[in-house]
Amino acid sequence: MLSIRACGVRDFQDVYEVCNDGARAYRDVIPADQWKEPYMPEAELRRELDAGVRFFGAFDDHGLVAVMGLQDVIDVALIRHAYTRTIRQRTGLGGRLLGHVLSLTNRPILVGNGRPQPGRSDSTSATASR
Repeated sequence: MLSIRACGVRDFQDVYEVCNDGARAYRDVIPADQWKEPYMPEAELRRELDAGVRFFGAFDDHGLVAVMGLQDVIDVALIRHAYTRTIRQRTGLGGRLLGHVLSLTNRPILVGNGRPQPGRSDSTSATASR
């Protein structure tokens, strides 16, 4: 049975593990000069939380299997740090989690990968919706 809920302080270690396990699927896609291990160090995750990123998680009978962050910035909501454990990728969890997170805000949504894109004048690749 799958449930989706806000992640709390007690979930920090599991969020950290899911972010880094999920990121491994993109190791060959992320430029080598931008890849690091762990991909999201604990200190960086704490900074993201301190900056207002709220994490939501998909939990099954074995624990946390996917996470997605939502951050309100000025008049938009950013989708941040969407990761699914590698063993559960391509099973629809990301879509279910995204649907839940989108239902939590009426703000315009920006979804981006946080990485500079060649030829772009802004600092991230993003898609707006709503």
